[in-house]
Amino acid sequence: MPPLDLAVVPWYTSSEQYELFRSSSVDRDDFFVTYDAWREAAMEHECQAARRGIVITRIRMDYQAFETWAAAGRYRNDSAGRSAFAEYRALWILT
Repeated sequence: MPPLDLAVVPWYTSSEQYELFRSSSVDRDDFFVTYDAWREAAMEHECQAARRGIVITRIRMDYQAFETWAAAGRYRNDSAGRSAFAEYRALWILT
């Protein structure tokens, strides 16, 4: 069996959570303007990944949990910090 290609993706479950992350991020200009626009693009990205044989694992992003985690580890609300949080949660969930 070939190795499994797995991608961990930060997943915002509501417009409220999306806006909390977007409005407080240091890279807010990189966000889609609306949750609906982000969700549509994210789902298209998932479809493209599936066609290439990549399994997507959605990691639910919770702003309060992120804030606590980021402060403890000195992470910022930027792309790298959000990705690190998603990877941390994925390891916790998958192990």
